[in-house]
Amino acid sequence: MSLGRNLSAVLAFALVEAALANASNVLILEDAFFPSWSPAGTELVCNRPSDGSYDDEDIEIWRVSDDGSDPQFLLADSLGCFLPIWLPDGEHIVYFRAYYRTQEFVVHDLEGGPALIWPVTGVWDDAGFALTPNGQEILYTVWGPTSCETWALDLASGATRFVWPGSGGRISPDGEWIAFINEGDSLCVAPLGGGPVRAFESGRTPWWTPDSRFIIFSTGWNESGIQNLVQVERDGSGRWELTSHPGYEFSPVVSPEGQRVAYSHSPSGEWEPYSVWILDLEEPTRTEHATWGGLKKKFR
Repeated sequence: MSLGRNLSAVLAFALVEAALANASNVLILEDAFFPSWSPAGTELVCNRPSDGSYDDEDIEIWRVSDDGSDPQFLLADSLGCFLPIWLPDGEHIVYFRAYYRTQEFVVHDLEGGPALIWPVTGVWDDAGFALTPNGQEILYTVWGPTSCETWALDLASGATRFVWPGSGGRISPDGEWIAFINEGDSLCVAPLGGGPVRAFESGRTPWWTPDSRFIIFSTGWNESGIQNLVQVERDGSGRWELTSHPGYEFSPVVSPEGQRVAYSHSPSGEWEPYSVWILDLEEPTRTEHATWGGLKKKFR
């Protein structure tokens, strides 16, 4: 390769790196994790420790503006209050609590009305929770007779139903597809109406974009103990890394308008302390694919 071509490649790569460096990736709240968007996309609820210890009984729920301003304590529960999700009416959240052998989902009225409490059993909260597209049920994982299963709980009646074999099931907004994790820890996608299952790489906590085209998920651990966020198309193509930081990034949730993703981050990969960040998915630096010297990057 000539010197001119070498220089062109270096300059092109530098431009991509500069574009990526300018992408919006904003710290929203320190000592916080498991974010969930408000229906309007202007606020988040998340977990936060009351004293920095991250013991179960010290975990609280906070709300914060999407620019990181005005963080406010929302509630505490002596039995724990984990993985809060803002419901579509904007007036309620649902969270999970567990004590001894009791596990419950609690529908909390933000205006101070009575809570709905629904006992369930065998819940595996490590896979996280999500709502069905109509917002009336919460999807959760249980240990089935032979493997993990995704179930749904009706938040108004407490009725439960089996949804899919596999953990961490997430139904696409159009109701046509389900993303889940199989027993081999691979991210999978299948049509809900029946059809072939596509298995991708190791991953967890998948989340759909509002157009049901893309899935954002947390990768499996690599050899360096790093876990990052990746986006793929529904068929597994178009893979590109949203983050490439040292440490551990997990529980991505896409904003209602589909332009941002909030996620939890641990800088060392040693779990706590955590923080909540927002990444802009609409930066104009991530739509093409370029290769220089064997190095591949996706950028819009």
